[in-house]
Parts: sequence; C-alpha cells; structure tokens
Amino acid sequence: MKATLLEAVKKRFSDVETNPLYFISTILDPRYKDRFFSNNTALEAKLHLKQELQMMSRAEAEESRAEAAEPPAKLFLKAQASTSSSLDTVFEEIAKEQPQAAQPLAAGAAIELDTYLGEAPSPREDSPLKYWGVNKIRFPTLAKMAQKYLSAPCSSVESERLFSSVSHIIDENRNRLTADNAEKLLFLKKNLPLTFSK
Repeated sequence: MKATLLEAVKKRFSDVETNPLYFISTILDPRYKDRFFSNNTALEAKLHLKQELQMMSRAEAEESRAEAAEPPAKLFLKAQASTSSSLDTVFEEIAKEQPQAAQPLAAGAAIELDTYLGEAPSPREDSPLKYWGVNKIRFPTLAKMAQKYLSAPCSSVESERLFSSVSHIIDENRNRLTADNAEKLLFLKKNLPLTFSK
C-alpha cells in the first residue's frame, strides 16, 4: 500500500517544483520562501522569478514613460479632427525614428527579492495576504507579483452550490412556489448564516 501511494504521489506531483505557477507562489508565500525546495530547483526558481520581476518592472517603466510622453492636452488635440501642418508631422516622424535609450535592468526588483528572501520566514499561522498588505511599501514590485500569484484561483464551486440549493427549495411538494418567493428563500438560506457570529 505504501508503494502504491508513493507512486501515485510521484506521478501527480512530479512537476510541482518545475512549474512556474507553483514555485513562484511558494517563494512569494512568506511562510515558506525558498526554504523547502530540493537540490538546485530553488536556484532555478529564484532566477525565473528575477526574470519575471525584471519584465514587470520594464513594462511598468514603459507604461509610465508613455503616459509622461503624451500630456492630456496633446491627447485632446489628437482626438480633435483638426488639420495639422506638414511641419508638425515631419517633427513627429523624426521624433519616432530616434532610438530609445536602452533600459537598465531593474536592479531594484532584484534587491527587493534578495532582501525579502534574507529575512526569516513568517510563522505558519500568519496570513500571506496580510503580510503583503503590510509590506507592500517595502517591496512594491514583489507585492504586485504576490497579488498576481497568491490570489484565489477562479472556481465555479460557489455558483454550483447555489444552483444545487435551489433544488432543495423547489421540489415536487412546493410546485406552486412563485419565482419571487423562491428567490427570497434562496437569499435567506445563503445569507442568514452570515449574520450569526461564529
């Protein structure tokens, strides 16, 4: 039985440490960080996370540069259907042809990651989301990444539970129940327990 269970675990979880979704989520969880990886996978995971942080920092820098390049007045003038002189269009074409300065690697994001990983892990009973809520000022790029990777996965469980609850309210014995009354009963069934403190 042990061998069968071990084989099933290996079969189902063999790619956990190599899947970016899992290893980035593990590193960004302040309770675990990079402490529970086997062999060289922790180094690979950190390198992958650094690359993703640099890509995110570059995207944010380009976005802010694009917003700063075009002030609202210029956007308003572009929206108007006014005719511009040919001299203006020539200047715009020359400005677009100039090569942009090469973006330096986001050293701040790498420093954030090293500082974060250098700290002791949080206790297991702490909430990772509360940790990132408190530390988003210290680690702004990592906090955005944590918001992306530690959010609740999409699920249809609650809506399916709601539909199955309807089958308990509307049945053969209550065939004259109107839609309004059925909706009110369903609302009460799902929301009344929330009013009682645990």
